[in-house]
Amino acid sequence: SGSSVTPPFVSGGSGTTKFISQNIGYATQTNGSGNVAIGTNTTVIAHGLAATPNSGSINLLPTQRPSVSGITSWWVSTIGATTFTVHTDVNVAGAAFTFGWNARVSGA
Repeated sequence: SGSSVTPPFVSGGSGTTKFISQNIGYATQTNGSGNVAIGTNTTVIAHGLAATPNSGSINLLPTQRPSVSGITSWWVSTIGATTFTVHTDVNVAGAAFTFGWNARVSGA
């Protein structure tokens, strides 16, 4: 008699774009929501991943038209072991810039 363990699944890509999912206790994929407040042009997001993601592994999806917030572009920088920073091209005005995000850890 023994125990049965379901192995993790390797999803997509090859080399450095390959990632392993469904690892209990080792977060390789996370998601959430965030916003850049009126009068500012940055916000820091805690990603909750077990390792530092690369910039190509973080996706942002606005939840409203960016023009409502008075912006035309946004990007991610300062990616670290626990957080990343979202920037907008100008200070947000009118309404907070709201977005959903997802991130994953890639590796061979």
